[in-house]
Amino acid sequence: MPPEPRPTAKLLRGSLVAAALMLAVGCQTYDFQPVTPVSLGQTTTEVSITAKSLKPNLMLVLDRSGSMHLPFDGTQAACGSCGQSGQPACDPATCPTRWDVLTDTATDFLTQHGTVARMGVAFYPALSDATITDPGSGNTSNFCTPASAIDVALPTSDDDSALRDGANAVDFAIKRVGATASPLSGGVGGGTPTGDSLAFVAANSGFGSTIQRQSFLLLMTDGLPNCNPNSGLDANVNPAACDCTDGASSTVCTYYPVLDCNDFNATAQKVFNIRTTSGVKTIVIGFGDVFGPSAQQSLQQIAQAGDFQRRCQANGSECDPSDTACFQESNPNFCAEAFFRATSKEQLSAALAAISSAILQGNPCLVELEPAPVDKTFLTVLVTEKGVTTAYPYPSDIWTYAPDGENATLTFNDPLCSKMKSASEDISYEIRSVHQL
Repeated sequence: MPPEPRPTAKLLRGSLVAAALMLAVGCQTYDFQPVTPVSLGQTTTEVSITAKSLKPNLMLVLDRSGSMHLPFDGTQAACGSCGQSGQPACDPATCPTRWDVLTDTATDFLTQHGTVARMGVAFYPALSDATITDPGSGNTSNFCTPASAIDVALPTSDDDSALRDGANAVDFAIKRVGATASPLSGGVGGGTPTGDSLAFVAANSGFGSTIQRQSFLLLMTDGLPNCNPNSGLDANVNPAACDCTDGASSTVCTYYPVLDCNDFNATAQKVFNIRTTSGVKTIVIGFGDVFGPSAQQSLQQIAQAGDFQRRCQANGSECDPSDTACFQESNPNFCAEAFFRATSKEQLSAALAAISSAILQGNPCLVELEPAPVDKTFLTVLVTEKGVTTAYPYPSDIWTYAPDGENATLTFNDPLCSKMKSASEDISYEIRSVHQL
């Protein structure tokens, strides 16, 4: 029998075969395709949030009492006694009335400044069949009813197109009053129930329920407030305290010894209550030939209660309405006269322009976010103060977030808010929303 191969030879042969196979494999080439790995980290993206100041609310409250038929400037020779009780109406071409000048000036203002605020209008008195009884004489009047409707409501949008539409509606409403002959149909006529009218407008305009934007009442009047049966004043009891708005010797004062009394104290109190309960400030424009001592005292007290801070650089000086920089909050001194005095169309135009400039400043501590961030917890505010930038992510004591429909509002809190209002430091901010994917 031939001898069997030795085991060592088998092992050697197997090893050589395996080695050859390994070499063959090692010589082959492969094309590697990239494979997306499972993420072990996080990816972030910055979303741009547009921040803009909220447009203020400006509700015009217009006195359409009977004295608006009187000449705006009674010193003109062409006027004579026109517009007075029992006298012919004034010719607007030669002797424009107070309502004529108001209408023309308001049209110019609303055309040029219609997008500075969300504007509406309400007129007073609300002449109707409703009567008010004078407690001193028992005589009744249907010319003393306070405003009972918002004639043009405030726009609900800050878009320029909506603001222009609102301004045009206000302009049309003012012209309609002047074109309506009968007071009971909505024309010019009646008394001046200013305090209760302002209270009604403030309660029904819809702007007192939010703190996200500044709101103002703009009172435009040519006369003293009256028509308050609860004033406690009576010309038959204390003529001096009553200060009859038609004059102590007028038959109106005799017929309405209470309703014809100057009601400026109660009106100022109502304006103060509006400001303290809803934060709505009242701006006062007195126009026409109404600036005797009683009118000045009344308008001054009402304007001071309204707390619209007319400021000027020169201490105690009379503020010139044409100097719009005079009303900036950065100016340290209050104007000597808190109300706007307008004895000419030019002065009335300047006062309205100054008001639009002042309210447009708004509140630097309130900004609207468009669009609202998907999640407020992703929000970060970068504040640069004196060249140093600090990040304040949510939640933060420096700012407060509040949803506002599809958008949102961000409010800066103190002490940063006070610094921004004082404009004493160089402060800027950037709002970012970083989303995790």
